Amino acid sequence: KVDYDKDKTLWKELQHFFSVPSMLLLVITALGCGGLFSWLSYIEPLMLDHAGLPKSQMPTLMIVVGLGMVVGNFFGGWLTDKLHLVRASVIVFIAMISVLVIVFFFSHLLWLAWGLTFVCAVVAMSVGAPLNMMMFRVSPQAQMMGAAFMQAAFNTANSIGAYIGGLPLLYGFSTNYSSLMGALLASIGLLITFYLWRLIRF
Repeated sequence: KVDYDKDKTLWKELQHFFSVPSMLLLVITALGCGGLFSWLSYIEPLMLDHAGLPKSQMPTLMIVVGLGMVVGNFFGGWLTDKLHLVRASVIVFIAMISVLVIVFFFSHLLWLAWGLTFVCAVVAMSVGAPLNMMMFRVSPQAQMMGAAFMQAAFNTANSIGAYIGGLPLLYGFSTNYSSLMGALLASIGLLITFYLWRLIRF
């Protein structure tokens, strides 16, 4: 719940919002969560061309992705309740990197690619809960502003992930290399998260 303060203005929220931890969180979200979109933006050519999935099964695959994202949201919330916020983020980023690397090496196996699709969606969406809760903690006087900027950061992650994930395809590499680029982005997010862990104490 966000308490309403009638004396709080946009300018006051902005003054409370702009700090080193909150800016780092936006960078973590924009880059680290881009790992999801490097994979998801090219899931159709990955599954059709690399894994050999029949095109008629793509709608079913996207349902699997959606179910994984729903489970990931619940799992991320549960993990955030159980662990320190930064620790939860670190665990999810490590899991995201691991799954994306596994996708890179083994997505040509169709039976395994189905399972990896679900797991990747679960892991990728799990990171949202701890990151958003951290934003509320580091900017307690500007929670509405923090929530708005976090959504913008996720949208930025969508653009960055799609662009970075498309670079290997531009240079003639196979579609599984997009997942490897996603792992790279998630690794950058993880490194910045470790740095943030040194700055904040809550």
